Amino acid sequence: MDKFEEVVSASLLSVAILGNLQTSDFTLVDLLPEPLPESLRLEYIARGFSFIGVVGISKGVPRAALAEPLTDEDMRALSEAAVQHLENMRAGSLAPKGRFRVAEQLSN
Repeated sequence: MDKFEEVVSASLLSVAILGNLQTSDFTLVDLLPEPLPESLRLEYIARGFSFIGVVGISKGVPRAALAEPLTDEDMRALSEAAVQHLENMRAGSLAPKGRFRVAEQLSN
């Protein structure tokens, strides 16, 4: 099991981080068994996104595994957005917060 699988399997809730490190443009994507809709996939390609990592909540503590290092500013923004997003997931709401845009529910 790699570090990403460890975070996801140990977490009650988790999301993938996609982004463009050169533009500091990121999004959080819910991990669902369905494939990413084609329209979102094409949007993410156009925005130059790649896989950045995963973040989850395990025993009430945020955990992350990153494929790429982030600047301190991006890491702070990601931490705030991810915790808020995971709390919204737990509460049944997916309202976006902060500068990290949250992907629409992928089950559309």
